[in-house]
Amino acid sequence: MYMDFSTVNPPTLIRTLFERAKAADEFEFCSTLLTLRGIENAVWDPQHESLELSHQLMSLQNAPLEQDFKLRLTLFLYCHLTEMSDIYNIPANMFHIISGERYSMIPFNIGLQQGQNPSTSPSGKVRKLKVLAEALNMQELGEVFEEMIVKEVRNAFYHSDYILTNESFNIRHGNGVVINGVRENRVPYGWLLPRLQLGI
Repeated sequence: MYMDFSTVNPPTLIRTLFERAKAADEFEFCSTLLTLRGIENAVWDPQHESLELSHQLMSLQNAPLEQDFKLRLTLFLYCHLTEMSDIYNIPANMFHIISGERYSMIPFNIGLQQGQNPSTSPSGKVRKLKVLAEALNMQELGEVFEEMIVKEVRNAFYHSDYILTNESFNIRHGNGVVINGVRENRVPYGWLLPRLQLGI
């Protein structure tokens, strides 16, 4: 079942998560926002570079460019941002703080049994975020994370295995996307674009 984007407000859900974490433990909340990693100078913060690239690409969205080029920029930005560790680590830490845990540089290791491996892929991290959200009765936020990852589109884009048409993002090889219970290699923009924007 897919989210009704007309009734869900992701920024409000994220704000609620942050407010709950801050209320639970303001010190751990601030540690998460600062993404403390020990002693290092500023040139070792990849989040800064990603944010700079994001701002530069988003500024191009307002330029008089061809629509297909803007779509390619959107796909590139979406794929880049959904690879960032902090986009998953920060909410994971917020969920843990609400649950009484402390900030962790490796939040997906919290609660693992011996021999279990932490989630490392965006899809795996999103599955874990959904579990953490549901444990705190924040199911809608878990669904937001789930909806923002369309791994088949990310894979097709990264592997140059796609074709843009006027109506859809077509995946040439590999798995299509399950839409309304049917696996489609032709992904309509009406379905895809809200999910790209959600990731961005």
